[in-house]
Amino acid sequence: MKTLNLLKSLIDFIWIITGIPSLILGIALVPCLFIYPSIFEIFSFLSGETSIASSFSAQFILLILILSFLSSIYGLYLFRKTLRHFQKGQAFNLYVINTFHKIGWIFTIAAILSSTMLFLLRLTLESTFSINFGITPYLVLMCLGLFFMVLSETFRVARIQKQENDLTI
Repeated sequence: MKTLNLLKSLIDFIWIITGIPSLILGIALVPCLFIYPSIFEIFSFLSGETSIASSFSAQFILLILILSFLSSIYGLYLFRKTLRHFQKGQAFNLYVINTFHKIGWIFTIAAILSSTMLFLLRLTLESTFSINFGITPYLVLMCLGLFFMVLSETFRVARIQKQENDLTI
């Protein structure tokens, strides 16, 4: 139980430090992408030319990246809520199982979208074709999403076994 409390405390800390400010910044940044195209000067470290970055395709790619990041923050929020059920001793609740599956899909789709959009952003801004075969945060996020899906299926099977065991005399 100590490790569960430690995990919940760490997730709460991450949520307070990064989750809430990221949500506020992300929601404020989305309209700014289209209202103030000069915001692309922030991304001038990727390419020396900011005129390329102010194109609609780069704005759309950055919008998808921001939405993907915000969906990952939402997945963290769902995990935070799920840990409350664990603290109450409701590990085999249908809410927990469905939320783990939802978190898995959110993280997996966010990882695929982020890596694809980052590839397209580099292709648009730098006009270079590069693929990274190393360990990236997006690969780790995808593995985490697949792990949550496997965990959801494991809890689903355990719930069925628990119900059958409860019916056995």
